[in-house]
Amino acid sequence: MNNSAADSDAQSYTKNDVVPYWPASLAIEFSLRPEKTVPSKIKHFGPLRVQRPFYPETDGCCHLYLLHPPGGVAGGDVLNISVRVNEKSKSLITTPGATKIYRSNSSSEIHQSIFLTNEAVLEWMPQETILFNKAQTKIKTEINMVSDSHLFFWDVLCLGLPANNVKFSEGNCWQSLKVSRDNQFVLIENNEFEGGSELMSARWGMREYYINAIALMTASDFSLVEKIRSKVADQENSQEGYLFAVTLKQGLVICRYMGNSVDEAKGLFKAAWSVWRDFELGKSVVFPRIWGT
Repeated sequence: MNNSAADSDAQSYTKNDVVPYWPASLAIEFSLRPEKTVPSKIKHFGPLRVQRPFYPETDGCCHLYLLHPPGGVAGGDVLNISVRVNEKSKSLITTPGATKIYRSNSSSEIHQSIFLTNEAVLEWMPQETILFNKAQTKIKTEINMVSDSHLFFWDVLCLGLPANNVKFSEGNCWQSLKVSRDNQFVLIENNEFEGGSELMSARWGMREYYINAIALMTASDFSLVEKIRSKVADQENSQEGYLFAVTLKQGLVICRYMGNSVDEAKGLFKAAWSVWRDFELGKSVVFPRIWGT
């Protein structure tokens, strides 16, 4: 397992160092044991932790919760998270609460690296990321798979505070998402959200919506798209005021949401997840316990 990010941070700082920001890293490796998947290696530095694993499913799928005790990301903070899922291992990762990016005069960074080996399963379903007004951040996610890996991934980004009607009128968020299969890129996306820019209001951009969200899932054929479309809308719903679409690209089903409700976005993604689980894994959904608290 490549833990270079975690190792680098651990070697660069000690508990006696004084730094102008709060670096943190977490590296997790999942391995299959006779009866269940276990987090066989965990290496952390700074305020990133995991709770003990949970096993609410009969097939030994490991549910793991990522913790960031500070409760938010401030200017200058750098978070590095790497996950490796070994052969035939099954894992689900979520968080107990939203990731909050606070207003700052300097930029924070979040780096996420995911690697899936043969017949590995990863369901990456953290709570939303909330970008406070005047926040500055860079979020980089890289996912590497092989041809028979199984992935469900979502990312829900709130540009401002929709519940309080606080817009993202100042600040900057740069997002990078790269997905590769067998060392060949199947999806590359780069977004830059500049608070107060034309992008935030234009019809070709965010259309005054607060939330931009994406869900990705591996697919064996196009019929998965049709099954998802039959369960959720694939067009603008003027009554509810959101946009939702489902497409297929190079073996990845891509769901996109733009709207003003986190619960709505995650509800649509959960519906897609239930279809994907049944279609690709042959089992029903089991919600992480923490979602009910």
